[in-house]
Amino acid sequence: MTRAEILIEIEGEIAKLVQVRRMLVESGRGLRKIDSLTRRALASHGKVRGTATNAAANRSKSASSIPAKRVLSAEGRRRIALAQKKRWARQRRAQKGM
Repeated sequence: MTRAEILIEIEGEIAKLVQVRRMLVESGRGLRKIDSLTRRALASHGKVRGTATNAAANRSKSASSIPAKRVLSAEGRRRIALAQKKRWARQRRAQKGM
């Protein structure tokens, strides 16, 4: 077996593992939160060269399959901060009353 053949086999195995991991995550049985590094790795997974799973992976993936980063307005952040401060004040009053 040549070095190129070994590399192609390894890339194929990696592609299978990434696919299984994606299925576990999507089914809710895997990780709850996917960090950005893993998300980028899943998005760029189609870069495995010379495997049959490469073409299938590229067809099944789309840019919309990875959720877009949410943006919170300044007003929204302010409302959340005020609500949290109210909760903290309520907790402090409850602790002082004990």
